[in-house]
Amino acid sequence: MPTLYMLIGIPGSGKSTWVDNAGFDVEDTVIISTDKFIDAEAARQGKTYSEVFKEYMPAAVKLMTNQALVCQANNLDVIWDQTSVSIASRRKKFNTLPDYEH
Repeated sequence: MPTLYMLIGIPGSGKSTWVDNAGFDVEDTVIISTDKFIDAEAARQGKTYSEVFKEYMPAAVKLMTNQALVCQANNLDVIWDQTSVSIASRRKKFNTLPDYEH
């Protein structure tokens, strides 16, 4: 059974730094992050991360969920790196990805 690691915390709390330093096997573990999607959208629009964050965050979460579903279907571990995920939101994500150990 693949493992889902859900990192939560305020911006700048060290989530991405933890991932970078944790030594995960990049062959079997996929790191998905709202930051990566938001950064890409900001670059596409020629704007800053902060300028697109509020408007684009819902789309970034949907993209993350779709990516996690593909990983789940392929039996890959996932590190979910997202800012400020509420208890209700975490529950919904875990329910959407039932084949993961968490």
